[in-house]
Amino acid sequence: MKPVILAAFGLFVAQLAYGQNTEYSVHLNSGGFAYRGKGAAASSIVLVPDIYPGSSYTNNPYGKNLGFSYGLVGQMQRVRPKRSLFGVQAGYEVLRSRVDVTEILAFRLQTPASGHTTLASRTINLHPFFGHRLASQTIDFDLTAGPDLGFILSAREEIDTIAQGEKFSTKNTRADAYLELRARLNVAAYYKHFGVTAGYSRGLTNNYGLALGIDGETYSQFFRLGLAYRL
Repeated sequence: MKPVILAAFGLFVAQLAYGQNTEYSVHLNSGGFAYRGKGAAASSIVLVPDIYPGSSYTNNPYGKNLGFSYGLVGQMQRVRPKRSLFGVQAGYEVLRSRVDVTEILAFRLQTPASGHTTLASRTINLHPFFGHRLASQTIDFDLTAGPDLGFILSAREEIDTIAQGEKFSTKNTRADAYLELRARLNVAAYYKHFGVTAGYSRGLTNNYGLALGIDGETYSQFFRLGLAYRL
């Protein structure tokens, strides 16, 4: 199956690079990332093992609260004579969700807490797309859609909270590498070399089972805003 996918992608890129209407651009993205579904949480507790306090973890780190995320990607697209277009975008993103911490629970201690846990995923992103260009005399408007393939390199939990007047913080790796599939919509407006972009990705891969303390399904969502430069 993998050789077939790689061959199809190679043919896609080869066709994309052919012709005089091929455009190249660089995009700097930012936005808010979070999880949805029955398994996502707005708040959770931190569990502190009695034997190994340094291995503390958030009961459910998949937060409904938006976390600041960012990325740098390159894009190549071909615009046809009738203004239909298709292309591919690839790059690196750091996707961060947040969950509020309300309590720290240990074997002999249960105390209220205030703070949050950030779940940061380092991701290689691949986004093949198709769409249409609405062109005016000065501005090009591109409307596109396509699958969003996130190759998650690691998901790291960062706990930052205060309990009984003392700061409590730790970092843990919560998931190893895996592939996440999303559906994505984009809009872009270009004036000469410069552009602004916006997009929304909705996860299709259920993250349930990748961490302890989750009861139900968890799917990602990412609201993107960015700046672009056409080469």
